Amino acid sequence: MSEGDYVEPSSDSFWEIGQYKRTVKRAEDGYKLCTDMVQMISERADLEKAYSKSLKAWSKKWTDYLSKGNEYGSMKSAWQASLAEADKLSEIHLTTHNALNDELNREIKEWQKHNYQKTLVGQLKITKEYDEEFKKAQKPWSKKYFLVEKTKKEFHAACKSYQSAKIHLQNSQADQQMSPEQRKKLEDKVEKYKKEVEIAKNKYRQALDDLNSYNSRYIEDMNNVYKKCDQFEKERLEFFIQKFLKLHAHLNIYEKMSIEEIYNEFLNIIRQTNPDKDLHTWSKECGAGMAMNWPIFEEYSEQVKQITKMSKKSEAKEEGVTMTSIKQIDDMDTKSLSISANENNHSLSIINRVEDPWVDSAHSYTSQASNDLTGSFDDYHANSTNCGPLSSHSRESNPFGEYDEDDDSHKTGNTNSQPHAITSHESDDDERAMYLNIRVRALYDYNSAEDDELSFKAGEEFIKLANEDERGWCLGKIGERVGLYPATYATEF
Repeated sequence: MSEGDYVEPSSDSFWEIGQYKRTVKRAEDGYKLCTDMVQMISERADLEKAYSKSLKAWSKKWTDYLSKGNEYGSMKSAWQASLAEADKLSEIHLTTHNALNDELNREIKEWQKHNYQKTLVGQLKITKEYDEEFKKAQKPWSKKYFLVEKTKKEFHAACKSYQSAKIHLQNSQADQQMSPEQRKKLEDKVEKYKKEVEIAKNKYRQALDDLNSYNSRYIEDMNNVYKKCDQFEKERLEFFIQKFLKLHAHLNIYEKMSIEEIYNEFLNIIRQTNPDKDLHTWSKECGAGMAMNWPIFEEYSEQVKQITKMSKKSEAKEEGVTMTSIKQIDDMDTKSLSISANENNHSLSIINRVEDPWVDSAHSYTSQASNDLTGSFDDYHANSTNCGPLSSHSRESNPFGEYDEDDDSHKTGNTNSQPHAITSHESDDDERAMYLNIRVRALYDYNSAEDDELSFKAGEEFIKLANEDERGWCLGKIGERVGLYPATYATEF
């Protein structure tokens, strides 16, 4: 098919020339969907691992506390039992992580590699095969279709010339100065165009009859290729159903804890999946089940020409509005975040938090980071030496009942200064952390369990002041409020 033979499709029907490419692309999309499914499962596996790690850290902290604490007897056994439950749950989540990454994702990758083989140039073999078969099935019909379009144009052009000659002859009847010879030439011209109209009309009808007689063969050939594409797509859909069922089985770890309603709903949605219904709907909207405006004989009409000219003028008037200037609206200025030291260069240190980020905590150790942080957040610079570590925590907030007299060394003699934050209750040698100015976006909703924590919704953007500590908490700022939040609940962008 040459460029000159190209005809703009009259609709988006599957049967139009070249419209089969959407069906070919569906196979290519299936390859990408396999990749996306692997990525989705990998991200969920990372969440399982992070939760397992947090449970282990929480259990270790309170096990150490219990070994040094004052609890005794059967009540101590109750404490130990709650920590043992966390250890077991941590192992379950770690096992889930391994199953998702090592088993489920491996199966999807192997199926993808087997069913979507590539050529040396990186093209999918299955899409190349479907494209060639559709072209082969459509080629004979497309030639006949182009001939119909060509003869239709010739017929309409002949009609136009015939009508023009008739009008010229009619006008010559009123012209007294025209000689009989000239009038005779006009009459001959009208007769000539009339014969050309009949000839063009016969060719047009013959080409259209030839095309319509081939339609049944064309439909059969195209359907044969389309069924192959449908069968391949059905295999992909059924494979995905199996993998989602397996994903459900791996994630349904709470069945013995009487909270299986969530997973029952998940299972019901999977079981309601109907590949045959999906394929039928897709066929009606984009495939072989679509309607087709088969070419029919069209008479030439002067009125059609007038309407065409008017529509072109209307389109020219409605081309749109020309933009003459663009005024850029800057995003809301984000204030630079910093904590400047006072005249005596007080130092601030970051609290090490040990809490379960998924479960509301009722423990007694509460920090006052958001209330005690002072200083300006407007003069921050990445190389500022005024951003010092946080100061020490008071003796009363230590849940272990331990206090190091060396903590007093962090205080100064300046009576106007106040302690800015609290230190880790586990070690006097905690690392100092410089404040950052990094924008992050919340991945999940989080409701604060303590006064020193931040609350936010999924998608909300805020500032991260300090990186994750060894317990999995970051320091951040929302508006004028400074507080802690779980590191896994937000990501940089």
